[in-house]
Amino acid sequence: MEAENAELRRALAAREGERPIDLDDARVLQAAGIYRYHHPLESAAAYKERLKELEARIADSIRESRAIVKSDLFTLNNSLAQGRRMTSDLGKLMLRAYNAEADNVIRSLRAGNVDTAKRRLEASRTAIARLGALMEMRIDDAFHALRVEEIELTADWLMKKQAEREAAREERARLREEARVQRELAPLIHGPV
Repeated sequence: MEAENAELRRALAAREGERPIDLDDARVLQAAGIYRYHHPLESAAAYKERLKELEARIADSIRESRAIVKSDLFTLNNSLAQGRRMTSDLGKLMLRAYNAEADNVIRSLRAGNVDTAKRRLEASRTAIARLGALMEMRIDDAFHALRVEEIELTADWLMKKQAEREAAREERARLREEARVQRELAPLIHGPV
């Protein structure tokens, strides 16, 4: 085993300078300057409008108690009412933790880390399901899908906003160049003044 271990260490040392091949198409394309939109829309304003609609749907899910699934049959001190009150309170706490994680993910979001953001949110959801297993508590699938869509729309909005800024910058540069050329050509067209 020691000889095999030494051979593997030599092979690893020989490959030390090599970089791993990135097999994630989206990451490779983005490194080349190509971004694939999750929800293609015309403008950053359209993304903002969709985000507002989505935020309203998220708020409705929370208001209508559809964001978190929990057992109504849990008892505490042989009391169903106390058990329901406890699951309700714990459900609110779990939902608060999940939403705080979702908000942090969105706040730190960049166009290139959408997959990482989704994984972070999924990890939060998994932890809540694991910790709430005794009370059959978990984040609702539809609510989680809304928060994932929010991440994707926000990333798309950030990318579209950046693209629009770059297009406006290029247009201003083009107009400056045209104005400069016209100033240079004006004496030739109108003659010396």
